[in-house]
Amino acid sequence: MGKSAERGTVLLAVWVRSVLSTALIWALLALTVAMVAAQYWKTGDFYAGALPSALAVLTYALHPRIRFFDGGVEIPAVSGQKAHFLTWQQVDRYRWDGDALVLIGTNSVLSGGPAEGGTARIPASQRGTMAQILAAKVRSS
Repeated sequence: MGKSAERGTVLLAVWVRSVLSTALIWALLALTVAMVAAQYWKTGDFYAGALPSALAVLTYALHPRIRFFDGGVEIPAVSGQKAHFLTWQQVDRYRWDGDALVLIGTNSVLSGGPAEGGTARIPASQRGTMAQILAAKVRSS
């Protein structure tokens, strides 16, 4: 089964960073791109040192959302965890810890485990729709 076939249709995509932190990330990206351009202008070497940083910041800035699909949930790379996809079978349960959604992965081999869960900060404006999806797909703890 292919990646998109396993995931299915996107039901909801939610930005997991605040507007302020997103603005700071984009400002850092602009600064990094300016450094790369200055380095290129100075030496003619586009790769020289700053390009890896620019790519890392760009990758981080462009993937800041949790996405819910018919077939599961994609947890973004935030706070030291890596981005990964869990089928709904692999999500044992979920809970809210303040403004953070905590998805607990299953340990059951029959359900596709052991599976690492994940955490994402969710804006209050998105919790209603998200709660409906989670209630239909996963049990809460």
